[in-house]
Amino acid sequence: MACAASIIFTTLSIASASIFTGLARFSLPVFFKVPLLSMFLRPFAAHFLKGSWTVTLPLYHAKLLFRAWFLSFSTFMIWETADDLFENVVAEVCHVLAHFTIFRGDLSL
Repeated sequence: MACAASIIFTTLSIASASIFTGLARFSLPVFFKVPLLSMFLRPFAAHFLKGSWTVTLPLYHAKLLFRAWFLSFSTFMIWETADDLFENVVAEVCHVLAHFTIFRGDLSL
Protein backbone atom coordinates (compact mmCIF):
# COMPACT_ATOMS: atom_id res chain seq x y z
CA MET A 1 0.00 0.00 0.00
CA ALA A 2 2.81 2.39 0.81
CA CYS A 3 4.45 1.80 -2.56
CA ALA A 4 1.27 2.49 -4.56
CA ALA A 5 0.52 5.62 -2.54
CA SER A 6 4.10 6.83 -3.01
CA ILE A 7 3.92 6.32 -6.77
CA ILE A 8 0.63 8.20 -7.00
CA PHE A 9 1.73 11.08 -4.75
CA THR A 10 5.08 11.36 -6.54
CA THR A 11 3.52 11.47 -9.98
CA LEU A 12 0.93 14.02 -8.90
CA SER A 13 3.47 16.24 -7.16
CA ILE A 14 5.95 16.27 -10.07
CA ALA A 15 3.15 16.86 -12.58
CA SER A 16 1.60 19.68 -10.57
CA ALA A 17 5.00 21.31 -9.99
CA SER A 18 5.74 21.13 -13.71
CA ILE A 19 2.36 22.58 -14.63
CA PHE A 20 2.68 25.36 -12.05
CA THR A 21 6.18 26.23 -13.32
CA GLY A 22 4.95 26.30 -16.91
CA LEU A 23 2.00 28.53 -16.05
CA ALA A 24 4.22 30.86 -14.03
CA ARG A 25 6.66 31.12 -16.93
CA PHE A 26 3.86 31.79 -19.42
CA SER A 27 2.40 34.53 -17.22
CA LEU A 28 5.73 36.21 -16.51
CA PRO A 29 5.71 38.44 -19.66
CA VAL A 30 2.31 39.77 -18.58
CA PHE A 31 3.70 40.76 -15.18
CA PHE A 32 6.60 42.58 -16.84
CA LYS A 33 4.08 44.86 -18.60
CA VAL A 34 2.94 46.31 -15.25
CA PRO A 35 5.19 49.36 -14.62
CA LEU A 36 6.01 49.12 -10.90
CA LEU A 37 5.90 45.35 -10.75
CA SER A 38 8.39 45.13 -13.59
CA MET A 39 10.85 47.25 -11.66
CA PHE A 40 10.77 44.82 -8.71
CA LEU A 41 10.68 41.59 -10.74
CA ARG A 42 13.43 42.39 -13.23
CA PRO A 43 16.45 41.69 -10.95
CA PHE A 44 15.06 38.30 -9.91
CA ALA A 45 13.11 36.96 -12.87
CA ALA A 46 14.36 38.58 -16.08
CA HIS A 47 16.48 35.54 -16.98
CA PHE A 48 13.30 33.43 -17.20
CA LEU A 49 12.14 35.47 -20.20
CA LYS A 50 15.05 34.24 -22.30
CA GLY A 51 15.55 30.66 -23.36
CA SER A 52 13.60 27.99 -25.16
CA TRP A 53 9.86 27.67 -25.21
CA THR A 54 8.33 26.33 -21.99
CA VAL A 55 6.37 23.49 -23.60
CA THR A 56 9.52 21.90 -25.03
CA LEU A 57 11.58 22.21 -21.84
CA PRO A 58 10.54 18.81 -20.38
CA LEU A 59 11.74 17.14 -23.59
CA TYR A 60 15.20 18.62 -23.15
CA HIS A 61 15.36 17.85 -19.44
CA ALA A 62 13.86 14.35 -19.21
CA LYS A 63 16.79 13.15 -17.08
CA LEU A 64 16.19 15.94 -14.59
CA LEU A 65 12.49 15.09 -14.38
CA PHE A 66 13.32 11.41 -13.82
CA ARG A 67 15.79 12.26 -11.07
CA ALA A 68 13.27 14.60 -9.43
CA TRP A 69 10.61 11.88 -9.64
CA PHE A 70 12.93 9.27 -8.12
CA LEU A 71 14.00 11.61 -5.32
CA SER A 72 10.37 12.43 -4.58
CA PHE A 73 9.41 8.73 -4.72
CA SER A 74 12.15 7.72 -2.30
CA THR A 75 11.16 10.52 0.08
CA PHE A 76 7.49 9.53 0.00
CA MET A 77 8.35 5.83 0.34
CA ILE A 78 10.58 6.38 3.39
CA TRP A 79 7.96 8.66 4.94
CA GLU A 80 5.14 6.15 4.40
CA THR A 81 7.26 3.26 5.71
CA ALA A 82 8.21 5.21 8.83
CA ASP A 83 4.57 6.19 9.33
CA ASP A 84 3.41 2.57 9.02
CA LEU A 85 6.09 1.39 11.43
CA PHE A 86 5.19 4.08 13.94
CA GLU A 87 1.49 3.29 13.79
CA ASN A 88 1.91 -0.48 14.09
CA VAL A 89 5.07 -1.09 16.11
CA VAL A 90 6.29 1.95 18.01
CA ALA A 91 3.02 3.43 19.22
CA GLU A 92 2.11 0.81 21.80
CA VAL A 93 0.53 1.49 25.16
CA CYS A 94 3.03 1.27 28.00
CA HIS A 95 1.90 1.05 31.62
CA VAL A 96 4.48 2.77 33.80
CA LEU A 97 2.65 3.02 37.11
CA ALA A 98 -0.36 0.97 38.01
CA HIS A 99 -3.32 2.07 40.12
CA PHE A 100 -2.99 5.83 40.18
CA THR A 101 -5.36 8.51 39.02
CA ILE A 102 -4.67 12.17 38.31
CA PHE A 103 -7.73 14.25 39.08
CA ARG A 104 -7.54 18.07 39.01
CA GLY A 105 -3.83 18.05 39.60
CA ASP A 106 -4.00 15.81 42.68
CA LEU A 107 -2.24 12.49 42.65
CA SER A 108 -4.19 9.89 44.58
CA LEU A 109 -3.11 6.27 44.88
